[in-house]
Amino acid sequence: MKVYGCAISTSTQRILACLYEKQLDFEFVAVDIEVAGPASNNNDTFLSLKPFRCLPILQDDDINMFGSRAISNYLFNCYGNRMDVEIKKKKMATELTWLEMESKSFDPPASSLIFHTFYKPMLRMIVPNKSVVLGLESSLSKVLDVYDAQLAHCTYLTGDEFSLVDINHLPILHLIMACNAKNLVQCRPNVFRWALLILARPCWVKVLEAIDNGITHNYSFLLSIFNQN
Repeated sequence: MKVYGCAISTSTQRILACLYEKQLDFEFVAVDIEVAGPASNNNDTFLSLKPFRCLPILQDDDINMFGSRAISNYLFNCYGNRMDVEIKKKKMATELTWLEMESKSFDPPASSLIFHTFYKPMLRMIVPNKSVVLGLESSLSKVLDVYDAQLAHCTYLTGDEFSLVDINHLPILHLIMACNAKNLVQCRPNVFRWALLILARPCWVKVLEAIDNGITHNYSFLLSIFNQN
């Protein structure tokens, strides 16, 4: 199994967290986003795997996939634990509902807020527009209110077991807790407890270690993150 991607990308981090959580053996192929080819691999081989020039990519035997959420869903379903069909149906229905919530309700305002309050200041870009930031904070707050209510009754978003839903939140949640937006999390006790719990998960600790061990910080790399799915 191979993963092609850039470790500083939140999309790639989502997949790495899944692989570490499932304790799967894999080879990570670092990709230089600036030239759209792996640093030490044959470009023709790599290009044949990405017809739409999307990163990251999973190669599992003769299966090639792109799209971080599609890949993470594949990994969790194909390499998950066996369980009773009826139990699995209910579990999947719950997870699919919250996966939709993460991708359509949480990620858009959260990612935009990170760009305006974290990356813009770091890249010395234009000072963030306060009205834009306030609007994003308001949108994200409404989502986190729903999360806080849900987490009042369970350990994780879909119940008392760590799931793909939690993993998909990790990359953006990590960045939220690294900037002023963390106040939106800290003022909601159940969300804050959940955030600390999943960010301490061994699979995410390994992702951060992988980033520290192999990243060349480059402004264009950071900007390119927001063009990935």
